[in-house]
Amino acid sequence: PAGGVLLGRPFPEQTCLMLEWLTLQNPGQEFGEQRTPLPGQLHPGLNVGKKAMEMFVHLAKVTGKDALLAFPAYFHNALLFSRYFTFVNPVKQAEIMAIRRQFHELPWKQLAWIVHLNCLVRPEGGPYEWKAEKQIYPLNRFLKDLFDSRDYKDAVKAALPGFHFSVDWEAFHRKYAEAGHAGG
Repeated sequence: PAGGVLLGRPFPEQTCLMLEWLTLQNPGQEFGEQRTPLPGQLHPGLNVGKKAMEMFVHLAKVTGKDALLAFPAYFHNALLFSRYFTFVNPVKQAEIMAIRRQFHELPWKQLAWIVHLNCLVRPEGGPYEWKAEKQIYPLNRFLKDLFDSRDYKDAVKAALPGFHFSVDWEAFHRKYAEAGHAGG
């Protein structure tokens, strides 16, 4: 990211390898009853996410980058990327953590469709709409320390209580069926 201020701390400009779009799908396979798509998926995944991540980390290191940046187009991408990445914005980090914690009993694929179909409802009654923001995988000590800092963690913790959601199950089941899926 460009230099600036985060959490009240100035930081110098960082060089990053940015992952804007990554499709890890097998066009030679089709979905079936046992294997259903995630939002935006046309074909089943390749199950090579960990290997791809290792490759991108290696590429970033050999080219002298300070971090990897991802811009998750879908909510489920943010969930998957969160194994490795942290949102630059601590409020966005808290938002995703709050959703996952509140609906921990739901399969993440179902939660992905609930969000995608705008069936996750905010306390004031409006639908939650996924808005992508940058996620970072720090490679240098400065960025690792910044995103592992007490200030960042406190900012996430302070934002967590502000997120409460419900699911409009009637709308979800209707929209999910309209999208050509059974059950849900």
